[in-house]
Amino acid sequence: MARGITEQDVHQAAYDLVIAGERPTVERIRAHLGTGSPNTVIRHLDSWWLALATRLGEEGGKAPLPDAPAALARLAGEWWDVAMREATDHAAARLADAHAALAAERTALDDRERLRVDEFERMEADIVAAQPGAKRRARACGGESLSRGSGPRASGNARPAERT
Repeated sequence: MARGITEQDVHQAAYDLVIAGERPTVERIRAHLGTGSPNTVIRHLDSWWLALATRLGEEGGKAPLPDAPAALARLAGEWWDVAMREATDHAAARLADAHAALAAERTALDDRERLRVDEFERMEADIVAAQPGAKRRARACGGESLSRGSGPRASGNARPAERT
């Protein structure tokens, strides 16, 4: 009787694929094992992915070097730590630059908005200031007042338009 694949088989295949530089997928694991139901493989692969973070935390994010001399493994670990610190510092500096650029853009946008509001308020004041003069000129020309509720139409004295 043929035996099915186990969770350990899938986990080992996934690990082998990662070591080979490939991303573990259902198809790749099935090809690596030469057997396996997609449903079984995906179930076991999901458990492998869930446990990955825990395994990386236990190993400090460093891959084991089983065939390397201890001194070389230690040096590789130190280099890894230096590389991670450098990468973290670089990322933090880039993030700080991005935050500074966003703050400068925000300030510029706020300034432009303030200028637009000031211009709008100035235009509004110009309109209000121009209205009394327009009313006086209209009255002086014998025209009707610009205020609402005045003039012949408002009083009901307007003649209806003639039809032709």
